[in-house]
Amino acid sequence: MKIVALTIGGTLTPGDELLLHITSPAGGRTTAGATVAQDTAVITANGAERVSETMESVITGLQWSIDKNFLADAFKSSIKGNVIRIECADSVSNINFFPEVKGAGTETMSIAEF
Repeated sequence: MKIVALTIGGTLTPGDELLLHITSPAGGRTTAGATVAQDTAVITANGAERVSETMESVITGLQWSIDKNFLADAFKSSIKGNVIRIECADSVSNINFFPEVKGAGTETMSIAEF
């Protein structure tokens, strides 16, 4: 079984896309991703307050996309801090992972395989 750790860091920039691609030797490709939401305002008793996306919510969104877009029987994901851990079944141990940040690029994504 192959285990992949996707570590996410840096500074979030609204509109940026954090993508994780998987490719097979046969040439197929699947992508999971999350987009950093634009800041919003919430009206409170004290006036309007700015609400910004958090790293935790972006990581949770990316994990949700991984679970939705990658074959469920072959991949299992979990989150610990700023790391998404992906367990790959033996049937997909030859899959390659490629992280990509689109936009301002202030976020970082790195892959470690075990």
